[in-house]
Amino acid sequence: MHGNESRIRIKVSNESHLDDLKELMRILCKQFNRTFYEKPWAMDMKYRIENNPQSVIIAIDTHTNKVVGMVIADSGRDWYSGAILGQIINFIVHPDYRGLKIGTQLVDKCLEYLRSKNCHYVRTNSRSELPNVSHIFDKFGFKKIYSVLEKEFL
Repeated sequence: MHGNESRIRIKVSNESHLDDLKELMRILCKQFNRTFYEKPWAMDMKYRIENNPQSVIIAIDTHTNKVVGMVIADSGRDWYSGAILGQIINFIVHPDYRGLKIGTQLVDKCLEYLRSKNCHYVRTNSRSELPNVSHIFDKFGFKKIYSVLEKEFL
């Protein structure tokens, strides 16, 4: 999309956005060759939006009223140190809207929210094959601390 950044608005989500969020998650899962488990995802998103709507941050194209980006901010106890750990998860900008600094705006709003939750630090997973995403987190001072290993059962 070649348009003006000013047509993008960052805000918290509500249930009316679930279909657009679901489409973004399909794109994210497909991008990483992952199965999208829609039913449990939908249950979790409804719960998040009902109980902590500020944790689901979205980017809206004000000309089309479509959700074009999202990020989820989560917080909880770090079982190693006892500190409050913030997490940035499900971070995506629709491919047609990349390059407009939407990701930077989403991460900024996410960090603002996690600061308000008194998080001691924030973690996220970032894939090395996405240098633009890594660049966003580099700008905010994130450092690589470890690698993630995974075994799939299904």
